[in-house]
Amino acid sequence: MTTRTLKTVALFAAVLGVCFFWADGALYRFLHANFNETTRPVPELLKLPHRLLRSAEDWGENVFIVAVLFAMWRLDPRRRGRVVCLIAGAVLTSAAVEAVKRSTGRLRPDLANGATVFEGFKHSIDGGGEAHSFPSGHTASAAAYSGALAAIYPPLKPAMVLLACGTGASRIWKERHFLSDCLVGGLLGWTIAASLARSRRWQAVWSWFDSRLEPNKS
Repeated sequence: MTTRTLKTVALFAAVLGVCFFWADGALYRFLHANFNETTRPVPELLKLPHRLLRSAEDWGENVFIVAVLFAMWRLDPRRRGRVVCLIAGAVLTSAAVEAVKRSTGRLRPDLANGATVFEGFKHSIDGGGEAHSFPSGHTASAAAYSGALAAIYPPLKPAMVLLACGTGASRIWKERHFLSDCLVGGLLGWTIAASLARSRRWQAVWSWFDSRLEPNKS
């Protein structure tokens, strides 16, 4: 790795450490005391942002990307290999997220009262969904879709960043994930999917699918 890459990794590791030991709990306690949507009404001033965040969270649901894939298939027929690319990025992201979730067994913030609790692989098997907090699957999926689409259609990048960040913010507000869960999930999804879309090694694969899936070649 280059010196710049090592510095970036070190910086992210430091940010993650701060989240684990302080920021995760502090943000959870602040939101729980002031904006908990399950125990008190959302303040009038925040109702619109709340709706927007809840809408953005849908971007992390796999069913909603089907509409995007259909649009790509119909509107960009000469590059249908990019549909395969996006699906591959989403599948690889899901596999990576599941592996990390099951190996760490982190309790969700609402069940751990904001504490950072990693109970490992055994608890992940025995404990079911409550142990699967790290990283955020919703945020990872949203970032995978966003990262791939931003790489394939660069003008969409600002909107894709907003959707990915909005998904993570909604999951934090709903007390289903810590800040660090969403940071790692977002980084994981975006990196995997965008790398597949940009990689020169994989361009030949997507181009092969382009040629095979063109309307006049089917």
